[in-house]
Amino acid sequence: MAIPLMAAVCVLISGGGHADAPPGDAGVASVEWDERLKILAPDGTCDQKALRRFLRDSYPEFQLPARRLFRVLDANEDQLLDVDELKELGEVIEQLDSELVDEPEDPGETYVPLRSLTDGIDDALIDGAVYHRHLDALKDMRTVKPVQIESVPATCSLHLSSAESAKATVEDLMQATVIIAGGQGDDYFTSGGVLISSNGLLLTNFHVAEAFELGLTALTSDGRNYRVVEFLAGDRLKDIALLRLYGDEFPFVAVAKTPPKVGDDLVMIHHTENRFYTYDRGYLMRNPWIEGKQWMEVSLKFGPGGSGCGIFNQDHELVGLVSIVMLGDGPSLAKLGHGLGELESEVESEAESLLWDESEDFGADGFELVVRHAVSLPAIRSLFSSKDAP
Repeated sequence: MAIPLMAAVCVLISGGGHADAPPGDAGVASVEWDERLKILAPDGTCDQKALRRFLRDSYPEFQLPARRLFRVLDANEDQLLDVDELKELGEVIEQLDSELVDEPEDPGETYVPLRSLTDGIDDALIDGAVYHRHLDALKDMRTVKPVQIESVPATCSLHLSSAESAKATVEDLMQATVIIAGGQGDDYFTSGGVLISSNGLLLTNFHVAEAFELGLTALTSDGRNYRVVEFLAGDRLKDIALLRLYGDEFPFVAVAKTPPKVGDDLVMIHHTENRFYTYDRGYLMRNPWIEGKQWMEVSLKFGPGGSGCGIFNQDHELVGLVSIVMLGDGPSLAKLGHGLGELESEVESEAESLLWDESEDFGADGFELVVRHAVSLPAIRSLFSSKDAP
């Protein structure tokens, strides 16, 4: 029984925000399958719980649908994978490993990801451009201002510009949206950010910006790549951060003065699942308070890779940032919160139980609800010392 990889294993990254896995080595153990099999099935068989634990430990960057895969492999439905069924599992793992270790093609330094809204877009080439230009830029560390992540101030001394301008076009929103890359090797990831000034002020999530010490870069829609050189302000619990790129004369968008109301239409430009510069529309569903912070609950369908991308109002002003996808039932989600701060051991245990439960599938590998939260406008404006320039 040959199992096509994409039919049997739908790779999901938990959280909406712990950005995409590297195109290179994704932390998969480098030992041969026979050696890994001794760990997975020391007595020659494997139950569903052992398979789930094995996949979680071997692929920490991913949330793999263990139950679904187990049911496909367990041909005799005895709730155990025997020798022949484990052989089929080995073929699936081999396919998965081969897809994770391929380095993306380099389209060259002159490659332009997005020429216009009418031209086609090649996600594979953009992925290669982000990866290779990021590694090139990391060779130069001279302009980066060192920072202790935990001591980053919650508010900076900069003023948020209130310059009046014509309504931004969709193309303007695309041009102000960057693809952020961070780290190297197992630590490599991609996400998004939004430029809000001509001198390189960049908004993204705190969970993206905290990789600052590993090295962050930003690729613009015209193919230029810039080092992130300053971490100016941020708030972990609000999942918001203000960075600065090295350079000037950047395209940018205005930050709204007033937040949207429930029911208001929203627009998003995002990079979910490496589908770069995707335009989407939705609306504001609720304004929940979680751990003392205000968030936006939206109908927009973002996911892994979209972290830090911009959400805009009907006038195309920035009102929020993609942040978190929460999976589970309502009471559990309300109790657990976002977990953006330090979690106590008992909360970690509860979260683990929620994320790896034994329940039947609910359309998202065992989860009843998919709730998407975005950083709110008040959280964005709180980064600045004054709402408007004097």
